[in-house]
Amino acid sequence: MHTADAAAISNARTHLATLADTATNLDASLAYEHTLLYLDTAYADNVPALDTAFQPVNPETLHNQATDAITDLADHGLDPLQVELLHALLNEARAHESSSDTSPEC
Repeated sequence: MHTADAAAISNARTHLATLADTATNLDASLAYEHTLLYLDTAYADNVPALDTAFQPVNPETLHNQATDAITDLADHGLDPLQVELLHALLNEARAHESSSDTSPEC
């Protein structure tokens, strides 16, 4: 894996993990984790570590940075369809974040 590819993947993983860690409810956190797991699977679990020095910013900016990081993956070997799926998963997770209903479904 090239250094630029590893940096792009690490950037996307870091933003997704931070979104999962700072989510306002369990459903959103799980949805962000699901998106992160899909990203790891797309690269056959051959992924670099997270950036542990990353300092989270406000949720809106963090989401925008995650979106940009995922878009950037198309230039680093990820199939465009997988990029679109990751965007859809990220948007779904954000919808969970903004939903006020946190009651479990039966």
